[in-house]
Amino acid sequence: MRPAFGVFIINFSASPNDQEFPALILAAGASSRLGRPKALLRMPGTGNTLLDQAIHNGRLLSRDVRVLCGAWYPLIRFRATTQPSAWLQVPDWQEGLSASLATGLASM
Repeated sequence: MRPAFGVFIINFSASPNDQEFPALILAAGASSRLGRPKALLRMPGTGNTLLDQAIHNGRLLSRDVRVLCGAWYPLIRFRATTQPSAWLQVPDWQEGLSASLATGLASM
């Protein structure tokens, strides 16, 4: 980063090291208020699910895209039309977001 007029500018240009870190997509929650997995909701006008779009966006950041699933794991994996580099099951997904992050970081 370098200062420019008192504001820090971050260089987002791709370098070979940028591709070494996986993109983690956290989709392990139960979606209890919704009553069905949010990851499988269709985006208006595209026909893609939220998960499809998240995987696509993750691939813009890294070649290695990993989806972390928990409550709805079998259903989400079965219905996914776009496949990530890896599916990671979060065994203690009920513990919350930190369990997903711990599983994702452990996979690295």
